Amino acid sequence: MSAAHDVLAAGLITWLALLAGFILIRMLDGSIHTSGLFQTRLDLEQGTVNPERVLAALVVPVVLGSYVLEIIQTGTVTLADGTLSLPDIPESLLAILAASNGTYIAGKISRSQ
Repeated sequence: MSAAHDVLAAGLITWLALLAGFILIRMLDGSIHTSGLFQTRLDLEQGTVNPERVLAALVVPVVLGSYVLEIIQTGTVTLADGTLSLPDIPESLLAILAASNGTYIAGKISRSQ
């Protein structure tokens, strides 16, 4: 099982790296439009940026990367019934993600009024 696990893990990491590279290349060559990514239609007219969108765009990849590092460091967890599971998400990461999402929603609500 260990050899199969290693092959599948390497395949998944390779696939994700290729996908990220493909998306990055498409963004750089202009096939994926990134202008106005942090703005609404009203903001485009005013030339301003939504800070909650910038915060969400920064926090989500950091939280995801931190959790992936946690998985790499701890590996899978064996539950009481013998099944394997990913480790629990640390409460600090959940708090950061909740605060970021709360800020995003509060910004959306305040801008809609």
